[in-house]
Amino acid sequence: GSNRIKLWASPLKEWLVSWPSANKVSLLSKPSFLAQGMLMTLDTSSGGTTLLLRGILGLTVLLNPAHPEILYSSSSETGISLFLFNTATGKQNYVRVTTLPEKCTWAKTGDLFFCGVPKFIPTGSYPDVWYQGVISFEDEVWSITPASGVVERILDISQKRGLPIDATSPQVSADEKFLIFTDKESGTLWSLQMTE
Repeated sequence: GSNRIKLWASPLKEWLVSWPSANKVSLLSKPSFLAQGMLMTLDTSSGGTTLLLRGILGLTVLLNPAHPEILYSSSSETGISLFLFNTATGKQNYVRVTTLPEKCTWAKTGDLFFCGVPKFIPTGSYPDVWYQGVISFEDEVWSITPASGVVERILDISQKRGLPIDATSPQVSADEKFLIFTDKESGTLWSLQMTE
């Protein structure tokens, strides 16, 4: 359009941009095992930025659209770890499943999230080796409720199909009856009925 307004600029390139709420844009530095990542939010009304996370190797994130929480992973020489960070309290908790935020999605209420969780994670430089397709996963679907700490296995999607499925970009359907995701290896779209 003709009414463009410049809200923010950076000398750094390759920011990953998402829009978790109506007036908030998240800006994530491109994740790599070799780089300490950072996450900021940009207020589209004022143009102001808030630094939320920084100095984390291989940082990948998924913001909760309903609560001030960030699901994020960090990389180490032994693999990846998943954490939940509350931006209001500054409290951080370890999540008892090992996966990447790109394999997760929040329920509409923001009270729980669903993830494709690999049965086995080989040693590697994450998330790089997964992004590059050097390593693929064979996933199960799990639900995690942070408030209670309940972690529940829903289904071994790979075993049910008889094929390894490496779930990515999951979404919950509007009626919350289905989990919709893409198999990273084949690019095919799948749905899992979670409730009747």
